[in-house]
Amino acid sequence: MGKMLARLVQRNKAFITSRRSMALYIDEQPSFNPFQAIRLVKAHALAAFDETISAVVHLNVDPKRGEQVVKGSCALPHGLGKKTTVAVFTGEENKEKAKLAGADILSSPALLKEITAGNITFDKIIATPDMVPQLKPLAKILGPKGLFPNEKMGNLVTAAKLENAIRNAKMGSVEFKVDPGRNVHAPIGKCTFVDKALIENLRAFIVAVSERKPPGVKGSYFKGAYLSSTMGPSWKIEISTIDPRNTKTYLLGDLTKL
Repeated sequence: MGKMLARLVQRNKAFITSRRSMALYIDEQPSFNPFQAIRLVKAHALAAFDETISAVVHLNVDPKRGEQVVKGSCALPHGLGKKTTVAVFTGEENKEKAKLAGADILSSPALLKEITAGNITFDKIIATPDMVPQLKPLAKILGPKGLFPNEKMGNLVTAAKLENAIRNAKMGSVEFKVDPGRNVHAPIGKCTFVDKALIENLRAFIVAVSERKPPGVKGSYFKGAYLSSTMGPSWKIEISTIDPRNTKTYLLGDLTKL
């Protein structure tokens, strides 16, 4: 028993040391403004396909507290570089305007059967409140895929906001939710996007996360931020250059000169 305990203590010490080393490494990483970080990401994206660039923001929140769970969605002005299939669940009186706004699939008994069978042929769902009772039995199927309509995620909307929600989804909207590690993630485009488009998409994401700051959070809300491509390394962003509270942030400046 004594030898086993000694081994456990030794392993624990090694684990703590590795965690401290990693924290030190992260703290000592050089940081860049978003323009520099994007160019570094592109320079190190060497895969044979067009890699997706993603942003990660580390927040000063406690995800174990319900009121500090940061989640939401935002429309990216330049999309994600791929076609998004949108299914819309709404009453008959709204289906025509939903179709004109760009809906690919409209609610029907056949669609409900397809979902029940596990056949998901769409990327996003948008629903009006009157359709929630029909979708509730499918919560165990849609929920784990992040598809169940939720007002905070922007995919449960009133009939008056339906068309705008569909256009945003088609344009390229992203959903985000803080994970247990206090991070929020979102793709902001492809490596083939011009820098200006990536910066504007990043700005939309950062502003959306900023607007959802829980009231009880004290001190700095943003604690760290990184950009990376699908197969490439991550690059640390200097927080002061993206924090919307900073009037000198790069993301609030005039982007027309890029």
